[in-house]
Amino acid sequence: MVPMIVLCLRWQWRFSTSPQRVINEAPAYTGVSGAIMGFMSDVKQVLMSKSFVLICLGFAAFNFVVGGLAVHGPTILRESLYASQAVATLGLGLATVFTGVLGTYFGGWLSDKVAGKNPDVSSRARAGSKICAIMSAIGALSIASTAMANSTGMFLCMMSFSLMALFSTTAPCNVGLMSTVPEDVRSQGLAISIGVSHLIGDFPSPVIMGAIADASKSWSVAIMFAAVWMLLAVACWSLACRHIYRYGAVVPTAPHVTYYVSQASTDDIDKETSFDPVMDVVERAEARRKMEKLLLLRLKLFCDNSQ
Repeated sequence: MVPMIVLCLRWQWRFSTSPQRVINEAPAYTGVSGAIMGFMSDVKQVLMSKSFVLICLGFAAFNFVVGGLAVHGPTILRESLYASQAVATLGLGLATVFTGVLGTYFGGWLSDKVAGKNPDVSSRARAGSKICAIMSAIGALSIASTAMANSTGMFLCMMSFSLMALFSTTAPCNVGLMSTVPEDVRSQGLAISIGVSHLIGDFPSPVIMGAIADASKSWSVAIMFAAVWMLLAVACWSLACRHIYRYGAVVPTAPHVTYYVSQASTDDIDKETSFDPVMDVVERAEARRKMEKLLLLRLKLFCDNSQ
């Protein structure tokens, strides 16, 4: 995973063929310090998207819960429900595999259905964040119910349903992440989301859940903590959906807007702005306002020269 993130960051400029990348290459960065400046500029552009940050934090909360349950699940079955080692590991492993495959496919199918036919970027991002919020809420309730299971079979059934709901958020979440950043920095956005989800997600969760179980002398308390933590994902994804609904998916101040304002004319402003598939309604309005100011300035200069 780490080498893939490094390659993603290192070779973004080399393998990018997006027309926005060619447009936004100025100023050109050279050398080590220039590469660092270019990288920091891309990271800043990614983090300007409030929707992306919210979806990324929700994804981290999701990884926190899934990582903690995956590590401590067999231990919970053995110590709390007195299941054998084979039943605990094999049963939970099979449940994770099947729910992972089915949940991911179901989430992708549901995302396409909710977004509708021929959706724009904002529609896809809004549909993805909405599905994530709903399915994570269902998953949180299911995890809380799992804490009250009194048999191995009931625990595995409730945990399978919980994982099914949680894994249904993976495809919509990735759609939301990629739809809320400009095309030319999507690889950086993906790298940031993966790094954050591991750093504050599944990396510390086993330690924290284990410490809670030791302090309370009960695994049920640790499971309830995971259910409550999942509500953070519900809140983040709900806020992201609301923000996308109000302001659109992509950052309104993306650098490529300046290009369209400076190059377009009054006759082809709509054609030029529609060239970029990631521009939404907010960006179009901003580009039009800037174009009007530019035309007024040129008209004033023309009148002054005529006099």
